[in-house]
Amino acid sequence: MQVVLIGRGNKPVTGQVVLDSRGVSGQHARAMIDPNKNVVILEDLGSTNGTFVNGFRIKRKSISHNDIIMMADQRLSLQQIFEAARATRDDPNDFTVEFGKLQNVWDNYQLLLKQARSNNGMDTFMTVCLLVAPALLLGPVAGAVVAGGAMGGTAVGSALGLAARELFSKNKTAKTQNVVTEIENDFKIQYVCPKCARSLYGFPYEYYKKQRQCVQCKAVWVKS
Repeated sequence: MQVVLIGRGNKPVTGQVVLDSRGVSGQHARAMIDPNKNVVILEDLGSTNGTFVNGFRIKRKSISHNDIIMMADQRLSLQQIFEAARATRDDPNDFTVEFGKLQNVWDNYQLLLKQARSNNGMDTFMTVCLLVAPALLLGPVAGAVVAGGAMGGTAVGSALGLAARELFSKNKTAKTQNVVTEIENDFKIQYVCPKCARSLYGFPYEYYKKQRQCVQCKAVWVKS
């Protein structure tokens, strides 16, 4: 875990983010970078005017490159945090360790998507709906007719069962899409260049591994 302090000042300080504003406290906040999870946690250090993310005052929050971070009248970017952290490295451009962690991010993303879109167990559930729907919707008489095998009851049961199946199918699709959206959003936050936070969404890990470096900031991802 690498920690970057953020506070007021008018001169650059190695390993810290200095903001030149009277509204910013001397030790205003700190950013904690976890290379194992590729996340950055921003924590207010009891500042007078507070730390705001997307308009909300926060005490401690995970942040991404899309967030708007304000301290008094100063806007803070994730890039400033990464630059301060990089200044304390032996090789400021070597991000091979952090990039290697993205392999797990990609693999977990694929696994979660597969699980979210899986239809395991749904066929059994729909079969139960076809048999139980008449008893639930028409009462015990209809249920007994279906159980007895009468043609009329079977027809009613089938119609209601199909209606139930369509309803549950729509609900399942909506819920699946919500889960997939949450997985996608979380993945987009983590699957970025560890140096400049450029989004890597859209291409698999192996694709970027072959590139060996970021096309934007030239951070080294894989050494020759």
